This record gives sequence, structure tokens and C-alpha cells, in this order.
Amino acid sequence: MRPLRWFGLLPLLAAPPAAAQPVLHEYVPPPGAPAPAAGEMPRHIRVDDRTLPMPSTGAGREPGERVLTGDPRESVRMDRITPDRTTTHDGVLRYRAEFNPSVVPFKRMTAMDAVGPDYALHVRNRTLQPAPVAKVPPAPDRDLFWGSLVLRLAGGRPVPIPSVAPSARILSYTTTPRDTRVRFFRDSADNFWVQAAHRGRLRIVFLCDAPRRYFSPRVPPTVTVAHVPVHLRPRIPPDVREAAKRVIQQIGVDRRATLRRQLERLVAYFRNFRPGELPRITGDTYLDIALSQRGVCRHRSFAFVITAHALGIPARYVQNEAHAFTEVFIPRMGWARLDLGGASSELQVSGARDKAVHAPGPDPFPSPSRYATGYSRLNRGVTGIRPSQRIRRSSYRVALDRFDRSRAGETAGGGAGEPSAGRTEVDPSLPPEVDGEETPAPDQQPGRKATQISVYTSARSVFRGEQIAVWGRVTADGKGAVGLKVQFYLSRDSRVSDAMLGATVTGTDGRFSVSLSVPTAVKVGRYRVFAATPGDPLHEASISR
Repeated sequence: MRPLRWFGLLPLLAAPPAAAQPVLHEYVPPPGAPAPAAGEMPRHIRVDDRTLPMPSTGAGREPGERVLTGDPRESVRMDRITPDRTTTHDGVLRYRAEFNPSVVPFKRMTAMDAVGPDYALHVRNRTLQPAPVAKVPPAPDRDLFWGSLVLRLAGGRPVPIPSVAPSARILSYTTTPRDTRVRFFRDSADNFWVQAAHRGRLRIVFLCDAPRRYFSPRVPPTVTVAHVPVHLRPRIPPDVREAAKRVIQQIGVDRRATLRRQLERLVAYFRNFRPGELPRITGDTYLDIALSQRGVCRHRSFAFVITAHALGIPARYVQNEAHAFTEVFIPRMGWARLDLGGASSELQVSGARDKAVHAPGPDPFPSPSRYATGYSRLNRGVTGIRPSQRIRRSSYRVALDRFDRSRAGETAGGGAGEPSAGRTEVDPSLPPEVDGEETPAPDQQPGRKATQISVYTSARSVFRGEQIAVWGRVTADGKGAVGLKVQFYLSRDSRVSDAMLGATVTGTDGRFSVSLSVPTAVKVGRYRVFAATPGDPLHEASISR
């Protein structure tokens, strides 16, 4: 077995969110949060400032709830999407919230990852691959969601179901009728499906999670399209590529630039669309949409995907009954949700009365006024949800976001010598927004003392499964902070953390000393150990420096 390699005896950098098993294979949750066991359906989950109960398992339909079916004639999933020239303002949009917290208006019902000769978007490979129930404890760098769906099953035919993210994991589920065994699948665009031998109506309630970075991406400052894995590189027809060159030239995207710079230019351009009659500049619908910057959500997302593919950027068009948005693949990070906005007189949300609304975290991309005031930001013209339903991100998560952004080079002025290209910077140390007004999170109480963490380890080479000794101190105003929870993580290659090691509590004079097990599943490589505290009513959250 090859050993892990460690950096030497140094004060180590701050801890990002973790992504793997903690010590003793037991999830160490934030203070006050229940800890679901692997494969177990808990009665409640904790999401930032909310405790969310398991949805009702009753078989009856709720008002407005749609029955999902595998019959192609009734399917809510599209097989093919082509451009249209109806680029005027949308009317009233209607959205059904099936998840808690709700990702309104961003649930994934249809995702397309390939472009055809006639600009038609489709799924590159429709072969369904198993997506087995993960049966693992929740991970600290992934957000939890309840899902509740009513299906009509017949003859083992797969039924398309919505998801919250392409890399979502089903952690556990229950059904009505009880003990009905179901299987989950996904295609190349990460559209999700469910299959069962049961015939007739079935209620399925499930717990899933998704990477926090999907909702609030951090683009490493030095990656380029050359870092995209070969199997994800877009294959685009020659005539489509040739047409896209004209759009790329108008936007001013440098093919030699880093991926972050390219995305900044693309996002700023496509978020600045407006509704209106589509002029006949060329007679080519894609070119007319892209060059005139006309259209609503589906036009922006369609034209973005075509243009991104021509640049070599893996991108997906994603749609539900009310909204269309995009996803891009970022090397060293994974898939990321990228919303371009839209134009609607009203977004009516049903099924969300007793649900929380997900807090995605900071958006690192440009936010022109035409985008910032749109319905997809839930800032205006939205009915069916109240400001009080929006989750407020804890100061601990804000601190982690702040660190994560700094590691990705998203500080003011850009990273790796790159200017920020005029994008709107979001300071994640600020409290979250509610209806455009800053509202302090419950745990951001005035008068709390700032904390600092020093962490050390003498480990230089260690095998997976072995113990490492870690010690250090948490201080506030130069004095030891007693009784604070401290969590420990591994990280490598300037990325977010690879594994969670465990947790302890500071003792006399704010000091801690603990022996931690290295998870057996972590990959071989060079790592650093980081420490973080969520704070308490008297002390702020912080991460080691």
C-alpha cells in the first residue's frame, strides 16, 4: 500500500468543507443537528437554520401535484429541443416544488448535453446507467434535500424524475405501498429515472444530497479547456461550430484565456439579454438570438450552450416546467449550475407552503441589472413563497464560503495575476439577502469575538487507516477560547477538502490535542490538515490560517 504524503510541521491553511468519511465512519454534524445513519430515513434533517421533517408518506396526491409516468405521451421530460423565434416576454410561469428545501426555480427535469447539425439539443447517450442508493452518512460539503413524488408505474418501464443536481446521491428512501423495491438510473446528461416491478400508483419519499459547489461554483484561476477530460469534450457539427465563431467574436472571448475569464465574458453577455421581437439579422435562428441578445430563459440557455460547445466548454441545457438554465463542467471542481435569468410577468410557485427555500451561496459571475432583478433570483414577481421561508446561511458556512472563494482566487482583483474583468464581486462575509435587503443570520450576533486557529501535525508520511496526531489552539482577543468545537479536514492541490477527519472540543486555554484516523477511501497524495470552528454565541466561526 502506498503511503500518503504530508507537508511538514507548519501552521496550516484554513479548512474548506469536507467530502469524505470522518473518523470511525461517523458523520460529525454541526451543533444541534441530528445525524442520520447510513441508509436510514431520519425523521428530521438539519439545513443551516432549519429543521426539516420527513415529508408525509401518504399515498394521496396533494393539490396540484403531478403524477409522473413512463408513458412517452404523458412524459414531462423532453427528448429534443430546437430553437424558436418567440423571444417576447413570458407571461405567468408555474412551478411545482417537489424538494425541501426547494431549489425553486432550478429543479432538473430535462437536461441536454449534445448539439445536432440543425442546432437541436439532445442527450448524447440515452443508455441508462444504475445510480444505486448510496447508503452513506451525509457529508459536510453536500447539502441535504427531501424529495417526494407520486409515480404511476407499469411493466417495469423507467419513469423520469426530477433532481436537484447532476451529481445528486439518493441516500435512502421509503415507499407507499411499503416495501416496494425501486431502482434509480441516470443517462449521460444526468437525467434521473426510477424503475420498479410495482404496477399502479406509488408514492416515493427520499433523502438526497448534492455538492455545495454545484450551487455556488469556484472556478480555479488557472484551468483552461485543455484540462477538460477527453470523454466530456463537446463534439459539435462543423456548420454549427462555424456559425458560433461569429458569436464568439462579437462577445470577445479569447480562446487562449483561462476558463474563468471565458465564462465571465459569456455569462456577462448572455445575462444581458432582453425580451422583444427577434430581428432577422441572418435568418439563422441561433445567430439571430445570440447576436441580437434577444429572448427569455430558454433562448439565453440554448444560445449559451451552443457557444460554449464551440469553445470546447462542456455545457448542458436544463429545463423544467417554468425555467431553463445551464450547467458547465469546471475541471477540478465538477458540474456547476449557471443561471442566465429570464423574463416573466410572474412566477407562481405551488407546493412550497411548508417548505424552506435553498440558499445557494455566492455567485462568482457578473450580475448585470437585467439579470439581478429577474424572477430566477426570486427578487420580484414571485408568489407562493415568503421571505421567511428562505434559509439563512450560518456564519460557519459563510466562513467556509469565504475561504473557498479565496482558494479559488476569487478575491478582489482576481487570482493568478488576472484582473477581475469588471465582474460584480460578492463579499461572502456579508449576511444573505432577503428580498434585496441584507438580513443578519441568526448566529451572527453583535459582540461576538473573532477567533483564530493554529493547527500543527508532525506527520510527514502515513498510511490510510492509520492515526495522526494533531494539536493546536483557538484564541479570541489573544486569550484561549474554551469549549469550542473544532473540526479537521484534509486538502490537496489547492482544491476544496478531500476528507473529514473528525472533531474535538477546546480545553483549558483554548488548546486541543487529538489523534485522528485517516479514512481508508482517501486517494494517495500530498495533503495538508486544516481546522475550523463553527463558533458559539460568544465566538465567531473561523478557519485555520
